[in-house]
Amino acid sequence: MTDRPFTRPLASSSEATPRLVRPVRGSVGETNDGAPRGTTLQSADDALPTPLRRNRLDANAIKRRLSERDLTILGSVAVHGFMSSAHIAQFHFTGHATPSAADRAARRVLERLRAQRVLGVLERRIGGVRSGSSGLIYYVDAVGDRVLRLDDPARPRRRFYEPTTRFLDHTLAIVDVHLSAVTASRNGLFELVEVAIEKQAWRRYNTLGGGLGTLKPDLAIVTASGEYEDHWWVEVDRGQESIRTVLRKCHDYEQFRRTGQQQAEAGVFPQVLWVMSATDSRKAARRRTALSSGIARDSGLSADVYRIIEPSDLVATLQSGASL
Repeated sequence: MTDRPFTRPLASSSEATPRLVRPVRGSVGETNDGAPRGTTLQSADDALPTPLRRNRLDANAIKRRLSERDLTILGSVAVHGFMSSAHIAQFHFTGHATPSAADRAARRVLERLRAQRVLGVLERRIGGVRSGSSGLIYYVDAVGDRVLRLDDPARPRRRFYEPTTRFLDHTLAIVDVHLSAVTASRNGLFELVEVAIEKQAWRRYNTLGGGLGTLKPDLAIVTASGEYEDHWWVEVDRGQESIRTVLRKCHDYEQFRRTGQQQAEAGVFPQVLWVMSATDSRKAARRRTALSSGIARDSGLSADVYRIIEPSDLVATLQSGASL
């Protein structure tokens, strides 16, 4: 039996970069092809009611003024839901001589995207008002939403809401995990083959009882090192749920594993990585111990499927591979 049950041999791929958050694709041309007006076929935009057509044309005009990096930033914020300015700078402004130069460039770009209402900011900041612009938290604003829907008409229209502190804390912790993996890959510690965030990583399946289930990991990550790909599902725990609730989530993974769907599709069942922290480090340590003990005592769970770590151990764990 292999000692790497959560890996598969590395397949050759023509992609040199990990499949992370994709920029918005598709160029937008003029709506008239140069023929005399009235002689061309009616476009989809022309068939829209006037206010909707105006919104579409406004979004087209704005999109043409956005750079590839602007669109990539918009895509990142859309996928994560909320990102701090520091997150955005570290993801998308890496080609500068110094960190301060990167921060200045990021600040200029983000101010412009705010002015265009491509992105908006929450009233609250990470670290309070003393944090300055580095503590701003960004979301997709109305114009950014229209730009995204140009290429994805089925995308639900954005409904802005002020997130709860608990929800925002969890969302930004997921971004932290993603950023840690990307940074480690940039530093050559492993190849980051693929990352899927929340809904992109969710899996629908038929339960053994005949119902429908949805597995909801926070992230799905595929890394590669040597001859193997390592597959991970990551759960980010900030100490906001009871251990009993966390164990129920482990049973969700167990139920999905027993269907065999993932193994049939991917050839491997990912290792489930619990990244557990809390505002109180002693509380976090107690929770990690309690979850480990709970999994070991539960005859309905396969203990070797799960790893329980603190955030500072994430990169070393990904680097070591999903082996027993």
